Amino acid sequence: MLTVEDLVQWILKNRRGVVFEGWTEENLRPFLLECIDHNLLFYGTDPQGDFTSVVTVQKRSPFRLYLAHALTTKPGELGRHFFERLFILWPGVKYVEADRHGKTHEYRVEDLKRKLQLLC
Repeated sequence: MLTVEDLVQWILKNRRGVVFEGWTEENLRPFLLECIDHNLLFYGTDPQGDFTSVVTVQKRSPFRLYLAHALTTKPGELGRHFFERLFILWPGVKYVEADRHGKTHEYRVEDLKRKLQLLC
């Protein structure tokens, strides 16, 4: 069974770029626990039960989430795990925002659902 401590260690080992840059075990652990308590943390695992991705979001409104942190070790894993859980835990969300290349982009959840269905 995976624990928050396992996730903390996985993030510290696999982080790169600006994702979780400067975070320590001491400030990462309570942040992740709070995200879990509010359904703001999503993660993916491989068949062996090892982490492959983690995403944290911020709720900006009842209809809008902001993708705050996204870390993956396997291409393609992030979208599948994140959006499958997003559609279940936040059914009323209409938009997801994320920063890409220094700009905040807005994505319609319905468009993301269609794209995900095409990939499956």
